[in-house]
Amino acid sequence: MRGIIWAACKATLRGHAKCLLRTRERAQDSRVSELEAEALNLERQQTTSSSASILRQITRVREEISHLVLESAKHLWRASAARVYGWGDKNGKLLHWLATRPLANRIIPEIRDDSGALSKTPIEIAQSFASYYACLYAEHPRPTIERESPLLNDITLSRVSQAARSRMDETISLAEIVSAIASLASGKTPGPDGFPAEIYRKCSDILAPHLLNMYEEAEQKGHFPPGIDLATIVVIPKTQPP
Repeated sequence: MRGIIWAACKATLRGHAKCLLRTRERAQDSRVSELEAEALNLERQQTTSSSASILRQITRVREEISHLVLESAKHLWRASAARVYGWGDKNGKLLHWLATRPLANRIIPEIRDDSGALSKTPIEIAQSFASYYACLYAEHPRPTIERESPLLNDITLSRVSQAARSRMDETISLAEIVSAIASLASGKTPGPDGFPAEIYRKCSDILAPHLLNMYEEAEQKGHFPPGIDLATIVVIPKTQPP
């Protein structure tokens, strides 16, 4: 139940963000219209009575218009990038455009699978990647003492103190979650939910309690809610040997 609340919290936050952005867009459009009318009026005054003060006002108004238009253009560019990120792998015109445009510097012409066979067709290459990551992220049996003892017997491990063991066995606290959110790196690509680290830091006081509830429920049930472990995998071809 708490996992559902956490998912609903993110959906609500996404809706509020869209509403705020739309309100800001309308305010900017209204402000640009007001400034254009003001600039037109000042230019008419300048033609009848040339004045340095009017010229300065025209310059100021035009600079503000340019700034607002530039901000609007940046927003459109970010929205376009987000649209490609969110819908680029869906069946449609956008996927067709992405698939047919020149991508010579990013195309993987061939790949060798685990058996040593060379795959050259796009379908075979995609299947090789899918098989590799499906195996990599598949659930594996939990390690047991019988299986791991031969390996651990040959390794000298430092012992954990009783105080450190007690701290690790403690339940997750709200302060720990807030501290973890504050330490998230900036400028990283968000996951499938679309929320970057900056959003979590900005809304930490709202999201942290819901995160705590979700972690507590996961500890009780022994597993996280569906979708919490989703990730976006981007394959970057490297032509140089490691």
